[in-house]
Amino acid sequence: MKTQLPPLVFVAIALLLAGTFMGCQRVEDSRIELTQSQWQRIQPHLLDDRPEPEYVMDVEFDDDIELIGLDIDGNLLPGELVELTWYWKAHDDIDRDWQIFIHFDSQQEAFRQNLDHFPLGEEMNNIYRTYHWRDGDIIADVQRFRLDENYPAGDALFYVGLFRGNTRADVTNDARATEEELGPRAIGPTVQIESPVDDGADQGAVE
Repeated sequence: MKTQLPPLVFVAIALLLAGTFMGCQRVEDSRIELTQSQWQRIQPHLLDDRPEPEYVMDVEFDDDIELIGLDIDGNLLPGELVELTWYWKAHDDIDRDWQIFIHFDSQQEAFRQNLDHFPLGEEMNNIYRTYHWRDGDIIADVQRFRLDENYPAGDALFYVGLFRGNTRADVTNDARATEEELGPRAIGPTVQIESPVDDGADQGAVE
């Protein structure tokens, strides 16, 4: 005896198959195509010559992306705006959609400011991705942020890497890096966080 399935079951199966197909389409079509206008906005951040940053790092990730180094513009004072420029170079056409993680860790106490971002995130609203990078590209990745007002004064250290979900890119040269279960973090420069000015104490001293 044949068992006839209720019509609603056929509808549910059809919707499931359609969702699966559309899901595959979304994965295939998920890469962002930049317009000519958007490329024009990116052009000032693509450099012709290798820069000489204040903080040289020379870290290679997965043999195809290099972090040349970092420039800092602004006072590292809690509550103040700071501009970081990370210099990257592609040594191949990049296929993966990496996100940049920046762990800005105090060396005085357990305190971290997370500065994860996509390249030119604020400037380009997260639409410029590493899979847009082509062999030989040098990218000035400008990142602006406000230093946490509770950030401890004293030494602080940048840890840098690339990640996709739970996967981190390997550090493939002899640059300084941590060894962790989740994957390596390149060890960046140590910088000095200034002590905030106590206006009340200054006024009292004047009186």
